[in-house]
Amino acid sequence: MKKILTILFLSFLWYETSNAKNEQVCDWIFNEVYAGLLKEESNDHLFVVVGKDGRCEYGRGTDKYKGLSECEKHKKINLIDGICRLFAIGEKKIAGNFSETKFKTGEKIKKKTGCIEGNCTNGKGTFILSNGAKYVGEWKDGKIHGEGTMEWSNGDKYTGEWKKGEMHGVGTLTWSDGGWYEGQWKNGKRHGKGTMRFSNDTKYVGQWENDKRHGKGVSTYGYNELNIWENDIAVTHIKWWPLKTNNKIGYLFKNNLYHDCDIIKKKDPTTFLNLSFLGVENIKWFDYRLSTEHSMKYEIYFDAFIFKARFEKGKDVTIRVNSEFKTKEKAEKIAKKYAKTIGQLPSFLRVPHLLTSTIHKGNGGYGGGNSDILIHTGTSSSSKCLEEIMIHEGAHVSIDFFYNLKGKKGIRWEDAANKDNKYVTPYARKNPFREDIAETINWWIAVRCKQDRISKSTYKKIVQNIPNRLEFFDNQDFDTYPLVCK
Repeated sequence: MKKILTILFLSFLWYETSNAKNEQVCDWIFNEVYAGLLKEESNDHLFVVVGKDGRCEYGRGTDKYKGLSECEKHKKINLIDGICRLFAIGEKKIAGNFSETKFKTGEKIKKKTGCIEGNCTNGKGTFILSNGAKYVGEWKDGKIHGEGTMEWSNGDKYTGEWKKGEMHGVGTLTWSDGGWYEGQWKNGKRHGKGTMRFSNDTKYVGQWENDKRHGKGVSTYGYNELNIWENDIAVTHIKWWPLKTNNKIGYLFKNNLYHDCDIIKKKDPTTFLNLSFLGVENIKWFDYRLSTEHSMKYEIYFDAFIFKARFEKGKDVTIRVNSEFKTKEKAEKIAKKYAKTIGQLPSFLRVPHLLTSTIHKGNGGYGGGNSDILIHTGTSSSSKCLEEIMIHEGAHVSIDFFYNLKGKKGIRWEDAANKDNKYVTPYARKNPFREDIAETINWWIAVRCKQDRISKSTYKKIVQNIPNRLEFFDNQDFDTYPLVCK
């Protein structure tokens, strides 16, 4: 409950600091600026702008009406959404709404509030809220926006990305009780892929939606358990399969991709239509050249040429090419190359799950997941087996999520695999839960769509040793366009 309340607090953070009755946020103006002006003999007025974003700014007007006019002008010039208040100099009275409400003076301020350092409008600045919370980081148009850290007086702390005053993007929230969440946020709520460590050491890794566990996830507490969640309730419990690899079961091919790299050929039809340039953006995404571990902590910021690839059917795919390719022309050439290959994927591996493809230089390998196919163009295997590699990664983007658990007709992939005699490759055997489907799908396409491109002996080996896996795929009624399959 403590965690929920902390997150809910964020949604009301800016409303609280802009409440017209909340004078506390501007105490430093009243006590440091106004206190000095009270010694003057003048009919002038001090105007104070209390912004909805928590900003407090001030100036001086000659009288009530002129002071109010100057205050409104100040709001307009500095793009402040808030209210104006007037204070009579020498009279210790609030004149904001022309009432004679008494203002309490002589009270000592325990802690300065408001923007205490830097630029809290557009830039980097430090802001202390009236509740004691402290934010250090980036601002845009007077709102928390960009990278920054918020620390609350109770010990809770968030570090990461913000958008218009709310946690948005990727960040880590740590609670004072020892629990933490690292992952994706949307509008102040956990949303997307993330990891949660609860104070009782229970761990959840998986999908979130609207601040609740929703979708596929793995919960860990002394054992692993794969769950399907709906609105923070586990509706399906499936034991992690397999907990230990069965090394007694053999495999068909030493390496799936290199055994036959002509299942799909460059000359084969593609659904790719055209490419349009959208501009250059600074994005944050994975770069496998940084480490052999495929982890969120190896995400980096980089400038990317952004293209929109259109296809005959289904959604557009945004292709993001690292600016290390130097020019728009070079980036466009490489984007077209891979867009054509993406268009050769059977539709079920692209529509509707594949949304982006990110392209780097270097020998960092390939990756699929989070609605993205990650490409490092210097990977040695790509020249011979590009189409098959893309099928493998497309499986990670699309059918991993839906069919690693349970397919149509109530048949589970686990059950089908356990009935078969072998794995297709050592890679599938080593990590069956993650790789068995992706390693097998090329061979299903080979025997059902491109039988003429594999030898009779290879065909026989596949259908005799993994018939149940093949049947599992057969039962899904996949849309294989532009491939023609039996």
